[in-house]
Parts: sequence; C-alpha cells; structure tokens
Amino acid sequence: MKRQVNSFSHSLERRLNGYLLAAGAAGAGVMVLASPAEAKIVYTRTHHRIRLGQHLLVDLNHDGVTDFEIYLSGQSGSRKLRVAPGNTQGTNAVWGRESSLGTAWCAAALSSGIRVGPERPLQHRNLLMVETYRGSERGCQWMGQPSANLGLRFTIVGETHYGWARLSTVSGIFLNGYAYETIPNKPIIAGKTHGKDEATLGRLAQGASGVRQKQ
Repeated sequence: MKRQVNSFSHSLERRLNGYLLAAGAAGAGVMVLASPAEAKIVYTRTHHRIRLGQHLLVDLNHDGVTDFEIYLSGQSGSRKLRVAPGNTQGTNAVWGRESSLGTAWCAAALSSGIRVGPERPLQHRNLLMVETYRGSERGCQWMGQPSANLGLRFTIVGETHYGWARLSTVSGIFLNGYAYETIPNKPIIAGKTHGKDEATLGRLAQGASGVRQKQ
C-alpha cells in the first residue's frame, strides 16, 4: 500500500513563510531596541562644588579611569581654575582658544548647541578657565558664567569619543553635569543629554503601553 504524502498548497506555504519572517523580524527588532549598545549619548547629572585646593576628577564613562581633572588653586588674593587631560598619551583633549593676554591657552566656554568634534581646536594641555587677582578677571571667559560647557575628547579602549561638561561660576564654581557620545568618532552637541531617537526607541521596546504614554 502506498503511503500518502500530505503537501501544503503553494499559497498556504507562502503565507506561512511570510508569517515566520515577520515574526522573526519583529523579535529581532525588539532585541535591537532593547539593547543597551544602541544608546548614543550617556549623560551624568551632578551638582558638585569645586572648592579652593580641590582637584575634581572627572570620569566621563564611569570605567574607573580619570578622563579630565578640574582644579582650583590660589594664594595671596589670586585664584586659578584650570582643566587638564587625565592621561599623558595625547589622546584626551579640551577645546581651547588663545588667551586675550597671549600668555596662556584658555578652555573655550561653549554655549549649548555647539558641535564638538574632530574639526575643533582640541588641545592636549593644561588650560586656564578662570584667573582672578583681587577680584579682577584676566584672560579667559569663564568668570560669572551661569552655564557654559567644556568641549572634550577622550578614548575608550583605544577609540576616540567626544563629550562635554557643564559648569557654573556664579556664586561658586559647580560642575553641573557631563555627557559623551558612545559611538566612536561621532561629534556631540554641547549640552545635549540624549540622542534624538532614544525616547522613541525606548517606547517601542516597551510595546503598546509605551506608545499610549507618548500619546
């Protein structure tokens, strides 16, 4: 007796294959959206006062390595606030500009919205931010800034990344947050705390409830 072989019709087979492909794509899409590797900007909120004689160590990506150092020194009525790269290999750097006095390089005081990237004058050197003598400012533009940003370049496992750090120098000197771009060699906008698509991607990964929250 012959065995009967059951077979699907071509149209039914095509539909089933389509369902499988769609299900696979949807599953892969959720995995991608939920993956931390897709995050573009990592922002750290802080409010840390920098006092006289203090060296504040800034670790942009929280890997235990000092990326930059901000410190305030002074004596006999003078004060100097400086920023310096945290390594000696020449990879970490701060956006600089020439001092109006022509005696030292300053760290640029950037407004939010300025693009920080490879085309900028990034300096691997100790840069002056504030220099005062008996209340008078000399040379740089950080004195009395309610909110301004440092433009930064540093490395993660040998790859170049860009970031920013926001400071206020009104009624004291405060570090008020910092961020970096997780994609190597990609510029970052000073003051920007997240990528333009991150909120949308996060809600899609949550499913229907996330979409309702957006509405």
